[in-house]
Amino acid sequence: MANKKLTKIDSEALDLQQKIVTYQLNIKTDQVLVSDRQNILDKIYRQRETEYQNCLSIGKHTEIYCKDQLPGWDEKITQANQNLNDEKSILNTDQKLLKDNQSYLDILAARKSLIKSMEKNVNQEYGQFVPDKLINMALNSYSQERIADYFSALTHEYMHYTSYISDKIFLPDPFFEEGLSEYFARKAINNNLQVSTNVGYPVIVKIITQMSKRITDSDLAEIYFSKDQSKLITILDRVYGDNFYKNNRILFTLLQFTSDEIQALKMANTIMENIDGPQLKISDLISTSSNY
Repeated sequence: MANKKLTKIDSEALDLQQKIVTYQLNIKTDQVLVSDRQNILDKIYRQRETEYQNCLSIGKHTEIYCKDQLPGWDEKITQANQNLNDEKSILNTDQKLLKDNQSYLDILAARKSLIKSMEKNVNQEYGQFVPDKLINMALNSYSQERIADYFSALTHEYMHYTSYISDKIFLPDPFFEEGLSEYFARKAINNNLQVSTNVGYPVIVKIITQMSKRITDSDLAEIYFSKDQSKLITILDRVYGDNFYKNNRILFTLLQFTSDEIQALKMANTIMENIDGPQLKISDLISTSSNY
């Protein structure tokens, strides 16, 4: 499992590095265009001033008359300013994207160095689905009060088992594969044991629960059990706007890898903002045990 995570991290890091190079090249182009737009604006100002001074130098024209000849230049200045501001906006956007992607790359690098010390982030009831017929469970607690959490973890792994199709057909984002497994497992435990659990993937479940306010459980279930990535993307883009999935995919991925609470909270809240959800708190990131 650790090796799979490392492979995923390396793949995401390579993608980010390619994006960073693209943004760096874009920024150089943007800076040239901003400089060109600024030079054009400065030239228009100089030409306007020259024409104004020439009008005055004739001697028979008043300042009022000469200023009345300038509206055409004012329109040129307004348009040139707009062009300059547009280029500056593009530059600022690319600079922000570069900074964001560099920080995402740092997160992946930090996570890679810590991948072997992940046990502290694993649930008290360890579970693993081994395709295509085996579920492994390991208990670290024999407390009778933790039975709901144990069954929740077992149900989570059973969701993987019952939704498994093949090694070639799956949801490529662990955010949705694990998040939907936990989302439906919690519903099953709540419906059958009347207990609300909060052990596995707490922040991801909160995000998916917010999504479920605008995406029906039947659609989520169809996506999950058919492993229909294209339908997932189509529904997310339809509900939250064009390119929503593309623009937020890196956040879905990194939320799985960061062990820094501040980074995780920032990314989670960016997603929540993009799906019109309430802002989360540090406590929302933490697994809590249930009593039964």
